[in-house]
Amino acid sequence: MRFVPASSLATDVLFKMAIGATLVVLFVTSLGYWYVYGKAGQEAIENLKKFVINRTQQETVIFKLAEDNLNVFKERYLTLYQLSPEFSDADFDALFFSDSQGATRMKREYYDGTLLSNGMHYSGVSGFIGNNVKEISTDLKRRLILSYHLIAEMGPGCVTSFAKFFLHATFPENAIVLYYPESPWGLNARADLMMTDGAVIKATLQQYNPERRAVWTGLYYDLTAKQWAITYELPVDYEGRHLITPSHDVQLNDLMDRLISEHLEGSYNFIISADGNLIAHPKKLDEIKKQMGVLSLEKLGDPTLSSMYEAIKKSGEVTGDVKIIDDHANGTYLAVTKMIGPEWLYVTVYPKNLISKEAHSAAKIIIVLGMTFFFFMMLIVLYVIRKNVANPVRFLKIAAEKISEGDYGFVIDGKQKLSDSTTNEISLLVKAFRHMAIQVRDANKILEDKIEERTQALESANKKLTVLSFLDGLTGIYNRRSFDQAIHSKFDEAREGRGEFALMICDIDFFKLYNDHYGHESGDQALKEIAGTLVHNAGILGQVYRYGGEEFAVIMEHDSLSSYEERALNLLKAVEKIKREHCMSPYGVLTMSAGLTVYSNVFQDVKDMFITADQNLYTAKKAGRNQLI
Repeated sequence: MRFVPASSLATDVLFKMAIGATLVVLFVTSLGYWYVYGKAGQEAIENLKKFVINRTQQETVIFKLAEDNLNVFKERYLTLYQLSPEFSDADFDALFFSDSQGATRMKREYYDGTLLSNGMHYSGVSGFIGNNVKEISTDLKRRLILSYHLIAEMGPGCVTSFAKFFLHATFPENAIVLYYPESPWGLNARADLMMTDGAVIKATLQQYNPERRAVWTGLYYDLTAKQWAITYELPVDYEGRHLITPSHDVQLNDLMDRLISEHLEGSYNFIISADGNLIAHPKKLDEIKKQMGVLSLEKLGDPTLSSMYEAIKKSGEVTGDVKIIDDHANGTYLAVTKMIGPEWLYVTVYPKNLISKEAHSAAKIIIVLGMTFFFFMMLIVLYVIRKNVANPVRFLKIAAEKISEGDYGFVIDGKQKLSDSTTNEISLLVKAFRHMAIQVRDANKILEDKIEERTQALESANKKLTVLSFLDGLTGIYNRRSFDQAIHSKFDEAREGRGEFALMICDIDFFKLYNDHYGHESGDQALKEIAGTLVHNAGILGQVYRYGGEEFAVIMEHDSLSSYEERALNLLKAVEKIKREHCMSPYGVLTMSAGLTVYSNVFQDVKDMFITADQNLYTAKKAGRNQLI
């Protein structure tokens, strides 16, 4: 026998220990990974909450400031309206003039800049009254004059380096006074402009807003100023009468810039309205701009954003607190909160893989330390094994070789030096080995006597196994291996003039759809039922084989009572008569298609005949299935 070096045992033990140690290191690494992953996830979520809170607090300041400004305007205007004296027509005419088209406009000097009698210099203000107002009442003139003075005073203070709130006031009589230093809007407006017909101003009128609630308009892009903006309107009534609606045009370019530039590393932010309109997104600003600030997710057709919005809706109501949503579909966390004012939803998208990076780093450290420790331990184990195990085992190996050669006396009579003086496992093994040699010698004779008995039993089992190898495990009918032998035998007999036969190849129609719809267990039952039906109806002159999957083969011997075609059609009808439901088939039940060919001398070999039958099967399928070709 071939000599194996003594170090092979040490190598084998070391190899097995290496596998075990590697599994331990991987297990510890996994525990460490998930611990770090969980901890990193908690920290990331907390940081995410803090970031979103800080960002929304910063962004909502401008909306709160707009509300505060208009509340101040409302209180001051109501005070002026109740306490200020009446104005004369001359006071009104000093501010306004009628143009050639019948519209009333504020004079140009109040936009360019003028010094009033109170010593104040105001500019940037314009005004407009549509030509549909044929007669301007004394009360409207008074309200317009009061609004001019208040807007001229407060307007410049609303435009700061922090935010731009362009102040203007509309009246239910189709009039407006506005502070807008960018352009003299009141002088440029169309004379017949009906501002009260527009959705923005209409939303403040009593008949459309009986609750007299403040109104935030949708986001829009001012093409003239090249600014993103939103308007806040606060209807002001006195004794049930609508006096004025002060409004702020709040420019949001800085907010849009911060949305893109200020985000946690690896994350991004977007803003969406509660009804599913995308307000701001770092990669969608151009599309939002084209849609004038109103871009519905449905129209956008972005599956990622749509699924995120659905996840937000399913999570329930979003309040001013930060809600963390685990977005499994996109592998992210969504931090969502409501922005006070326009009631938009501010969303930060944080990919989960950012959390796993930290866990991966920790896992690498654990693996390096574990493998280093493992390497030094293996050196120590190798030394111990070689000294205390490998050499004694080498002697045992030589003794085992002698026993395998039948030289039992070499061990039993002490020809091989085997130390059994110590009390460790090796010594016990030596004693057991000697005892084993005696038992093997005695058992060898008994074993020889049983060999003949076992050989006979094995031959019987092999015969049974051979029979089983020709049967299909699922249906119990003959399998493809049996078919291959049978078809070659029938072909050779027919070629020698010792009989004729036909070959039928059939396939269950739409069986994949049946499996997908009813399940594979139901599909297996269907295969068993169809196989039994084919066998039963094929008779003694037809042998059925399961060729593979849902395909069966039938070898038909000559029958003087009926043709091959009749017998083949009967088989297809028998399957259809099972009436096993198949709602995915146009026939409503399981059916079969088949190709039939009869042996002829034109076939050079079995393959030619099989190809012909298979081509006929393909033609039957192509022609609509549930038929024989």
